[in-house]
Amino acid sequence: MNQLYEYIDRLNPTFKYLQFSQPDNWLHAKKFSSKQVHKPLPKDALDKIDKEAVLEFFFEVSNHRSLFLGFKYSPELAKVNDPKEFVSQLYSLAATVKTPTQLLLQAGNVLNGNPSTFINRKVDRAVEFVLDYWTVVGVKRLWKNGEKPIDSKGILRKIESNHQLLKTTKNPLVLEIDYGAPGLWIGIEVSEKNGETYSLQTDFVLALLELIETEE
Repeated sequence: MNQLYEYIDRLNPTFKYLQFSQPDNWLHAKKFSSKQVHKPLPKDALDKIDKEAVLEFFFEVSNHRSLFLGFKYSPELAKVNDPKEFVSQLYSLAATVKTPTQLLLQAGNVLNGNPSTFINRKVDRAVEFVLDYWTVVGVKRLWKNGEKPIDSKGILRKIESNHQLLKTTKNPLVLEIDYGAPGLWIGIEVSEKNGETYSLQTDFVLALLELIETEE
């Protein structure tokens, strides 16, 4: 089993809500809470979904951190015919979701007929950004597939070269692990709140990145 998945399952995640939209249009995403997903998806909820779709499941883990799993529609997925069916099938899983790993297994089954579709995937890249402000502040790539194996000193150098807003900010800082097609990403808050600001927890970032070393 993937080391990163095992680790986040141990953080006691509680599902909070899901959201979906066209890619790069999260400001207009449709959002449904953990209570709302027990009702059928409203018929008009998919009106803005056309040729593409992305969907994220948000959890709260220990220390009130946010954790999210994101999926992007791909024609490679054998069990869904279009982006609207993709969203509908993922929405149908929300009412019974318990852990991220369970969700990934179920998503692989309903979207592709293979529970292992999103398990033991090869990491494409790891990035850091400010939650809800990634288009404004920007994204810092910490590692990508094809580079040298992850090493703490190299990651620390990249973090030290960050824009100040990627070290201390008024919004949580997130480490996101991106996987190749079909689209999948996992993000987790890697900052600590001190008063009115959030500070990057470098040790936590390094610990999470160490979990993906063996996935190359």
